[in-house]
Amino acid sequence: MKKIILTVLILLIAGVAAFYMLRSEKHIIKKQFRGIAECVSKESGEGNIAMAAKMMSLGNYLTENVTIGIRDLPMFHEMTSEEIVSLATRGRGFIDELNITIVDVETDILSKEKARSRCTAKVRLRSKSKEYDYDELRTFSSDLVKIDGKWRFASFKEDDLIKK
Repeated sequence: MKKIILTVLILLIAGVAAFYMLRSEKHIIKKQFRGIAECVSKESGEGNIAMAAKMMSLGNYLTENVTIGIRDLPMFHEMTSEEIVSLATRGRGFIDELNITIVDVETDILSKEKARSRCTAKVRLRSKSKEYDYDELRTFSSDLVKIDGKWRFASFKEDDLIKK
């Protein structure tokens, strides 16, 4: 009888520990989404020092190679993190304001080192030429990989779940 009680207690403790570990991993991934959104966002009148700091941080959120698929960008292929940072830096020159607010993140932990997430974000973009000016909800799917104890984005694809 003591062995049964001890076994049940151990299983209960292991279950609670696993629940909190998975929950905390999901929380960490949600913070990664907010962090990358902050790096990509640009405030009107943002200075060069702030831009450089954000672009340097952007690479820390990405794996070495990232698969990108975003409806407004003419590409769906694998790029290096350096190419993404370079493209983002050049693109900021055409944008007056880009504000990305993470609304919701749902994550499935696939293994200790892999996760898949779906994110809903509010995207507000205003180009310098005023050609692009929109404020809409968009959904993205991402695969994340844990490298050196940190979750990094390995793919980023826009879903057509919500359309303008």
